[in-house]
Amino acid sequence: MRILICASEAPLPPTNGFRLMLTALVQELRRSHEVRVLAILSPDQRSDPGTEQGLRLVPRRKTTRAKDAGALLRALVTRRPLTADRLAASLRGPLRDELDSFVPDVVHVSSGRLAALGRALSDQPAVLVALDAWHLNVDARALAAAGLRRRLLRSESDRVRRFIAAEYGRFDRLVVVSDPDRDALREVDPSLDVAVVPNGVDVDFYAPDPLPARDPNRIVFTGLMSYAPNVRTTRKIWHPRRTVDVRLQMTEPR
Repeated sequence: MRILICASEAPLPPTNGFRLMLTALVQELRRSHEVRVLAILSPDQRSDPGTEQGLRLVPRRKTTRAKDAGALLRALVTRRPLTADRLAASLRGPLRDELDSFVPDVVHVSSGRLAALGRALSDQPAVLVALDAWHLNVDARALAAAGLRRRLLRSESDRVRRFIAAEYGRFDRLVVVSDPDRDALREVDPSLDVAVVPNGVDVDFYAPDPLPARDPNRIVFTGLMSYAPNVRTTRKIWHPRRTVDVRLQMTEPR
């Protein structure tokens, strides 16, 4: 099968959860299928000619305060999420080129922020891997904010819900990683055909080292600390006998 993956970030270092997932997915699919990847290259990433076989990169458009203010004004007027249409616009032309040259059997779009590409895939089998319920993440950020920022995030959450209802249903299948995410999306649009495919892990590669002594009073949580649900999780951890305050040690992924 010929699979075209369109992604909001490139499967290149430095690693985060999304890039790690996408890299593993591409490696696994290439065992049995012909795969091409069309992805947005983030400012913190560098193009490596040695890894670009089957990979087409589109640099993320630079932004300024004036552009951000214009994006907010457009979002308020159009009632669309802040970055969704801008991300899709940067890939729409390259996507048409890939459809004509690669002629994929199916297009795999990840993440939900690229759902506006569904309009260009009306005649093409396509799957939207939303991963999670986007609006719940915005809600979590709003709860952690205050004042004007909280009001702006609540407004963004409403726009994300409208976007989900308008765009997600254009795909033949929608994929998320958990039952709560599926249920949250179906609350927005009960007609969505949502499949749950949990995140996996290579248990051999990530097997714990049996040699170091274990400290029963220490808890290790790994995650992206700009992601609101992770921050909320690490603020307080429930213990059967007490609530434990958590000190965060920030480390860069290797």
